[in-house]
Amino acid sequence: MTNALREQAGLSVRTGNGQVSGDTTLAWTGPTRGGLQYLIYGRAAQGEGAAWTLLGAVTRTAFTHKGAGVGVPRHYRVVPQRGERQGARSYEATVYA
Repeated sequence: MTNALREQAGLSVRTGNGQVSGDTTLAWTGPTRGGLQYLIYGRAAQGEGAAWTLLGAVTRTAFTHKGAGVGVPRHYRVVPQRGERQGARSYEATVYA
């Protein structure tokens, strides 16, 4: 199965290492100290009315979305957060697994 992948602004996405697993791994560049965490949001639909769902929070610059689904386009964004303050969200990355 060929994955169509769009990478924007340092946010990359890959699926299952060539396996049909339904897992999607995101990776990005950024600091990993000083109380900084990254909030990962995802959605299956695209468009203004489609809601973003918080998938998790990590203190490193990678996240694996387990069971993201096979044959379903997924859209992701990453938002840095320190304490109560959030930084600018990343561009949207889309993967077709």
